[in-house]
Amino acid sequence: MSNYDDAITWFRMALMDIKRILRNYQADDYADTAYRIQFCSEKILKGLILLYGAQFKKIHTPSIIIKNEILTKDPGISVFESERLQKIIDDASILEELATIPRYGIEVNGQFIEPETIYNEESIGTIIPYLLDIIENLTEILQKKDDTFWKQIIEAFSNGRKELQYLLD
Repeated sequence: MSNYDDAITWFRMALMDIKRILRNYQADDYADTAYRIQFCSEKILKGLILLYGAQFKKIHTPSIIIKNEILTKDPGISVFESERLQKIIDDASILEELATIPRYGIEVNGQFIEPETIYNEESIGTIIPYLLDIIENLTEILQKKDDTFWKQIIEAFSNGRKELQYLLD
């Protein structure tokens, strides 16, 4: 398979996560919603890594690869793409900082706090905008690359973004 085929696969998996985010949010399962937001972001970035011809192994901080392997080493990236990728890195880095908290909780002052206590509608409202921005910048990059080839993916992400935005409205 080519990097483009693999990128499409990662983007499709991210689109499935958008559906899971919506379902979990509507079911008031905010801990899993937070996990899926983080996971969706990770899949989008892995798709971008492949789209730009780089590779990755198991990693939960793909923003580092985009920064170190694509932005700093690929002289063919336009200013437009570079700006969008930097925005994606900035947003994804914030979601990556959640680390395992959405799955396992956190220990604070010797007290274990489970994810279901940490995440609620309000806290999801503070992290979902980062995913919305990632999706917006992704679609802008894909439109500049070749929106004929990427038309279905662009449309699916645009629709998913609208549905996610609805959660905040």
